[in-house]
Amino acid sequence: VLSIRWSLRLQTGITWLKLATLALIAITGLVVLTGATSIPISPLWKTGFQGMPTSGQKVSSTLFRILWAYDGWRGLNLCLGELKNPRRNLVISTAGGVGIITILYCLTVMSFFTVITMEDAIESKVVLAGVWGTKAFGPAFGHVVIPIAISVSSVGAILANIFPFSRVIVEASKAGYIPCSSVWTRVHPRWNTPLASICLALALSLAYHLAPPPGDAFDLLLDITGYPNWLFVGTTIAGLVYLRYSEPKRERTFRVWLPLAFVFIAVAVFLTVFPFVPPESGKIMSDHGVPYFTPPLVAILVIALGSVTWFFRVHRARRNVAQ
Repeated sequence: VLSIRWSLRLQTGITWLKLATLALIAITGLVVLTGATSIPISPLWKTGFQGMPTSGQKVSSTLFRILWAYDGWRGLNLCLGELKNPRRNLVISTAGGVGIITILYCLTVMSFFTVITMEDAIESKVVLAGVWGTKAFGPAFGHVVIPIAISVSSVGAILANIFPFSRVIVEASKAGYIPCSSVWTRVHPRWNTPLASICLALALSLAYHLAPPPGDAFDLLLDITGYPNWLFVGTTIAGLVYLRYSEPKRERTFRVWLPLAFVFIAVAVFLTVFPFVPPESGKIMSDHGVPYFTPPLVAILVIALGSVTWFFRVHRARRNVAQ
């Protein structure tokens, strides 16, 4: 709010803390695997994948939650106006960020598999990382250090979403999609930041975090937000492929490798179709206590509501201007 530069410095510091925590967990797992410590290797390597969901509906719901952990790559696309040399830095930042975090996440999961047993995971009343910290470094580390690191990381995740989405509010207001556009596009004269749009993004973030009841609400929100995300990602990539074939000679700053684009489209189709497929058990009610098709249905209704708003605020306005 007060300074873009200082907000980025804070975000950078939190990111380094998160990377250091993940690196510590990953390196510890590798050391335990070598047998250089007294920590016994967990039998999860042999039994950890037993009981995995096999139905498309369950797998799609699980993938929404997994892919959400990597979703930070989209944030930079939403604030390109504040990125230096975007043609060069966008590709480097996105590919480098996703590559680094993928390696660290995979090594972190490997470390969990190495240290934690299935009984630890089922019986524990704390987060899995806390169980890992207690077994690897003792109760103080697992009950104090790890929770603090997770809390700071969560704050960083909130800040990382507020920064780009406040810019989305600004651009949507400029296009006339949001009422009172002059308020949301206003830049503070002293701090040179879109104060009103940042406050709106913060208020919406707090509402999503605090309004739902505790329990499975977070997983339900991930399913609801993940569906339109991948619906639009798949549609966008399909449009990219169409333009590559319809305008093959057009000059492009960056050319996406087409096999990767087709993989993205296949994943997007899977994630947007299978949430409507009934589970193998035949039960209508999901683990969240609502019908299994509720998340994608709510997402589609929100998209439809947005389409109605767009029609009255944008389409009709353009038609009146044309007349």
